[in-house]
Amino acid sequence: MMCELVVASIDRRLPMVRVGEVVVPEGRVMNRQEVQVPDGGSFPVQMTIQDLAEGPNLAILRLSRSDPLELDNVFYFTIEARTQGSTAVFSDDPRDGQIVSLLLDPALATPTASSSQDTQVPSDRGGGKKEDSDAVVVLPRPAVESYARLSAFDLSRISNAVLYNPRTIPSEEAERWLEWVRVGGGLLIVLGPALPDPATQAENGLLQLIPGEVKRQTRRASDDRSIFLNPLFDNHAIWSIFDRPIQEIPWGSYPIFRHWDLEKLPPNAAEIARLTGSEMPGRFERFEVQGRIVVMTFPYPEPEAT
Repeated sequence: MMCELVVASIDRRLPMVRVGEVVVPEGRVMNRQEVQVPDGGSFPVQMTIQDLAEGPNLAILRLSRSDPLELDNVFYFTIEARTQGSTAVFSDDPRDGQIVSLLLDPALATPTASSSQDTQVPSDRGGGKKEDSDAVVVLPRPAVESYARLSAFDLSRISNAVLYNPRTIPSEEAERWLEWVRVGGGLLIVLGPALPDPATQAENGLLQLIPGEVKRQTRRASDDRSIFLNPLFDNHAIWSIFDRPIQEIPWGSYPIFRHWDLEKLPPNAAEIARLTGSEMPGRFERFEVQGRIVVMTFPYPEPEAT
């Protein structure tokens, strides 16, 4: 059985019921996948969409042919597409920062990447018209910055930021970043060995940005492969970098040898993944008004300097 994903620009007059039938905007099939649902079971489906028109889009997930239970043959939802904003990666070691940039923008690794400061991708924002088929959208490359520039950095230049293996920041600087998140910024904090012992650094402003209480850093021997990531939300956007469903990823093959223990997560913090064995948070997020803060409790990639 085939499952199709159809996307159309929003028509505020639709959907509507006309002569007993649901009328929806005309769309185009963006993805199609064969599914084999076992009797009485379920089948995970992961579909990707590219070149959406900016703004709200109507999406329809449907079976290519009806089955006896028509109620769930079609599912309607909306997707809001926005222009990708600029991203800054802060790291004390420029090599680590470049690796994080590669994770955010794999096109940096292509042979021609060094000749341009931006990534160009095809655009179909003209609704599929011929004259728009060769248009491109220029996506700004992630900028790598040192923590020495953190306080002087103009946050209005970026929409997203990564604090990789951070140390300490002043409380007033943490408040500036928190306000930036509240008006729509996206902040990823990757905790690593550079973070001082929280018991001796209670004045560290970085702790104001991290939901919950950072307790201690746990290390394991190189032959202890018992701790690895256990995803809790299969459909979270953070997993979109993988080209296959995360249920198929052998997480046990990627053990974690050191991580920070966090406790007392606030009610508005949601765990994305836990660490097996310890059941400590591995990745979690907290929404702050219009933005969000995502925290990784272990360093990935491993820092060059430990």
